[in-house]
Amino acid sequence: MKKLKFKITPKRITFWFCFLIIIASLFVFGCISLFLYENFYQTITQSKEILILQKEVVIEAINMKKFEDIMEKIRQKTSLREIERISDPFD
Repeated sequence: MKKLKFKITPKRITFWFCFLIIIASLFVFGCISLFLYENFYQTITQSKEILILQKEVVIEAINMKKFEDIMEKIRQKTSLREIERISDPFD
């Protein structure tokens, strides 16, 4: 059975230190890129879409009388009715 000998030399320490610095830098760069994409780029594109859609939306005055009439009819349709007398089917 062979024994593996690892010698710690200043050259190896420098190599691993540089390697870890590069990996950490790539990780930090990735996190910053993700943060900027989610918080700035997507917000800018959404605001551009809103501006485009505002031009396409038809601005029209709402007839509040008709709206209130319709809402009242919906309330009447969905409201529970009181039952005065329930006949017993077993009588």
